[in-house]
Amino acid sequence: MSVRATILTVLLAAIATGNLYGSPFGWDSVKTPLRVVATLDSLYPKAKQVAWSKKKRNYRADFIYNKMNVSITLDKTGHVVQQVREISFDQLPEKVREKVVQFYKSFKVVMVLERIDKMEIDYEVQVICGKIHYILNYHPKGYLKHQYEVDKVEPFQTVN
Repeated sequence: MSVRATILTVLLAAIATGNLYGSPFGWDSVKTPLRVVATLDSLYPKAKQVAWSKKKRNYRADFIYNKMNVSITLDKTGHVVQQVREISFDQLPEKVREKVVQFYKSFKVVMVLERIDKMEIDYEVQVICGKIHYILNYHPKGYLKHQYEVDKVEPFQTVN
């Protein structure tokens, strides 16, 4: 379905339901402009469990697409500001996969995210080994940009 047809479909549904802002299908909890909803629908036509939120002048949609978590931030005109999507380890660039295997081979990969922000791409790999949990931020060429240690959670202890 073309963007034009999608906008027309959403607009007609909005008029029919009396809802000129936000999704006529009950996706959102905030009033979301039709252009923003139409952009999301054109980029991710099979998005499931879409939850809208608003921060400052931007709209954020968190949803499931092809069994993966996705978060997309759009401005009020429907232009994409940022995208964060869950990907498989195999979808990482080869250089990033090599570095993770080389330096974190005893760790289990928990989650992998691809972040596109202002035309810059980076990758976030969460790894865990016992009580040690890191979030690794990689450049697409395999350079480790940051390594964050996630707060350790100790078992509950009683104080005498």
